[in-house]
Amino acid sequence: MGEDITLGGNTWEEAKASYNGAIETLNSEAEKYVNQEYAYDGRCVGSIPTIQNGKFINKNKVKDSEENIRDILDTVSIPEKYTIPTGWISRDTGCYNTDINCTIDRTALNEANMRLTGQYYWLASRFVDVYTSNVSFYVMREIESEYQDTYYMCYVRSNGDEGGCSYTRGLRPCISLKSNIIQITGGDGLSENTAYTIGR
Repeated sequence: MGEDITLGGNTWEEAKASYNGAIETLNSEAEKYVNQEYAYDGRCVGSIPTIQNGKFINKNKVKDSEENIRDILDTVSIPEKYTIPTGWISRDTGCYNTDINCTIDRTALNEANMRLTGQYYWLASRFVDVYTSNVSFYVMREIESEYQDTYYMCYVRSNGDEGGCSYTRGLRPCISLKSNIIQITGGDGLSENTAYTIGR
């Protein structure tokens, strides 16, 4: 696990900017763990893992519900039955819609029995939930068994109130190693006790 990363903000605008930029922010933080001598690239777990020549070529993109890889998704509009927040001239929130980025990594980690760490950590994936009383915008994070969806970056309530929150969670980097230099020398990666051993 890497260091803790804080996302969100105290105001709607700060939190919205953090929410929209979360995937790039988390991947940028993961890149700091790349040793250029031994590795090509880094990304945050939960981003799209497509590799080409050692680079994660789609890590800052998003996968929509139909599994198309896109640069960005459409933004979310406030339902007609909601009051528009004061000062807004449109129902468009400017916040990107739900993606399914994290499904590939989450499935792979489940199959390898490596998903649970005993700590919260971010997934580079976004989620929108529309309730009767509010619209909430989340950046995914992982915990002991399921997504912890009670924490959100920003929200709009049905009465027109808006706001933002910030949360600090761990970073779980994924590193693309240079296979001609670093190789798996032992372990099967199926549990903590049989984790991969790597070396030159």
